[in-house]
Amino acid sequence: MTDALALCEPSSGDGIISIDIDEDAIAVANVLQQDSQHAEFYELLKEFQRKAAHALKGANAPVCIDVRLGGQVTDLPEVLAPGGASVPSMPSLPSMPSDTGSGYYSNNGNWSDALPPSFAAERIVNAKDVRFSQKSMKRRFQDGRSLEELIQGLMRGTYNPMTDEFLKLTVVEKSDAQGNPALYSKDNRRLYCLHEYQRRICAERVPVRVRILAWQDVVDACKFQRNYDTEQDGNDITLRN
Repeated sequence: MTDALALCEPSSGDGIISIDIDEDAIAVANVLQQDSQHAEFYELLKEFQRKAAHALKGANAPVCIDVRLGGQVTDLPEVLAPGGASVPSMPSLPSMPSDTGSGYYSNNGNWSDALPPSFAAERIVNAKDVRFSQKSMKRRFQDGRSLEELIQGLMRGTYNPMTDEFLKLTVVEKSDAQGNPALYSKDNRRLYCLHEYQRRICAERVPVRVRILAWQDVVDACKFQRNYDTEQDGNDITLRN
């Protein structure tokens, strides 16, 4: 995480710290979104102050946020614990996509249900570089709408994979049959629509946002979910022969 942030020069003592967060460093965004981890974030800020890290320069423009501390840049609280210094309110960041609803907007299935968003890294990839994870699928979404309806919406510009949250795909990174790393989509119908859209407009590249889960994380989560059958909310267990 320490490679993902860099402090920028604050603007004329107005109490605003500008921080570049690489879009790929989704773990940092999670730190900002979880109240219980504000202290960790402030520890990072102090570390970056000391090291004066340089902002990352990547293909994608970094996200610039403001953290209002109400004081000078160096006035970061030394103690952030119950009864200690108060924690300033943190700015809100875009949340990870919700797996609620149905049809276009659903992420039904259990690959990521048991995994917190912090396990996933967010990337922008070419649609045709994402592979299907199933050998077949239905021609309609769960709400009854056809795949063609979504394809036409993409063609008309009604939907945009870079801005519409329901088009952010959840994918798993694992080796293919040749041993090369590959991305396999959990959202096969939406991926099909994106592939077909890319084919019809004859585009070499259609950027899509993906949440990448490591294969072993998925395997471990599925094992946990399969074995999870406590009837006492995890507070007791029965011995058996």
